[in-house]
Amino acid sequence: MSEKDNGGQAFPTPSGNLGMNLRDWFAGMALPWAVETNSEAAVLMNALNTNPMDASDEEQGALRRAMMENAASAAYAMADAMLAARKAGER
Repeated sequence: MSEKDNGGQAFPTPSGNLGMNLRDWFAGMALPWAVETNSEAAVLMNALNTNPMDASDEEQGALRRAMMENAASAAYAMADAMLAARKAGER
């Protein structure tokens, strides 16, 4: 299995401190978009906010985890698309 292209370092320094990679930076920048536009995350978030008393604490926790996982997956998918577009622009 090949490793994902991480785009290299986001903020390289002369001292050699490598810091975060560009893929993580792009995903972090895309996260607000992912939370707002990810339809599954929005549905789960609305379910939590609409009837919070209808769900048990365990159910609410499961919904929150699912929402966070969906948003994170969408953010990394956007980061991968950004890296692909960046690479295509180099040709």
